[in-house]
Amino acid sequence: MVVRLWPGIWWQLRRGGALALQRWEPVLLKKDDELWTCDKYDRKRVNTLTILRVMTASCFLGAILSVFGAYGIMIVLLWIGTIFLVYSISFARIRSYIREGRCLWRGTDRGVTMVVPREIIVWELVPWGLMVLGLPGAALVHALGAPAVAGGAVGGAGICGSVYLVLMFWEGGPEAERILLDGKRISFTRINGEQVSFDWSQEPVVQGGRGPSLFIGTSDLYEGWQFPMAYVPVSSRQIQRLVDAFSPRSSRQWRRRLDGPHALQTVLDVLEPTEEEYSDSSWTWARPEVSQGGAWRPGRG
Repeated sequence: MVVRLWPGIWWQLRRGGALALQRWEPVLLKKDDELWTCDKYDRKRVNTLTILRVMTASCFLGAILSVFGAYGIMIVLLWIGTIFLVYSISFARIRSYIREGRCLWRGTDRGVTMVVPREIIVWELVPWGLMVLGLPGAALVHALGAPAVAGGAVGGAGICGSVYLVLMFWEGGPEAERILLDGKRISFTRINGEQVSFDWSQEPVVQGGRGPSLFIGTSDLYEGWQFPMAYVPVSSRQIQRLVDAFSPRSSRQWRRRLDGPHALQTVLDVLEPTEEEYSDSSWTWARPEVSQGGAWRPGRG
């Protein structure tokens, strides 16, 4: 009975959490937390790797300094530092995959898709697996005499990691496809399988980015659907260009090409970075040895 009822219960919990977030997020956000433009978001993505490296070094340094007596704090700092280290390595790998991003797009019977490599999926799941270690880690740091707050935080992280992984694999495991588009719609999929589709007639728009997510919606939505970008090997400006190129706001000729034999090449032409993207130190594709038509521009047919 519990197994039969669980899908409905889980759907209600997710729906309630989403409604609560939409209700309170405007209150909790500061004025400085407004959506960033896509070019600013891409530049901040570069800074994230530097911040992760600094945090990794700080945690390991703190663990070394705690070795003289505060063993519980040392274990906590080593655990946190390891998570930051994994994030640092995985973000460096994401940067490498973004440079080779042309190879990740495929033409299929369903449309043009962007599928992330298995390595990226593994790197995205490893930090959650390390968080699960917080469950036995909480008991360990408590036994070593660490403050109750530290043990509670470690245990709470372990519970969050466990719930996230259990629910993901309960719903079918990690999903590799991230973007799918054809002549009728564009779809975005998270690693846990949650997907949203926008018909081109809805005039989808990339509203901007904040934190780890890009907000994608329609012109009549106050705040769009959050698409996690941390482990997606494509820049936000490329996604913005992709959405704008095939929207009714642009040339209808481009959208018709998505149903033809040259759909993949059309998408690659749209995604081709601009000269500004190549030169502003943000993460983007490597320069092609031979030009494939250049980047899409508004009004280009």
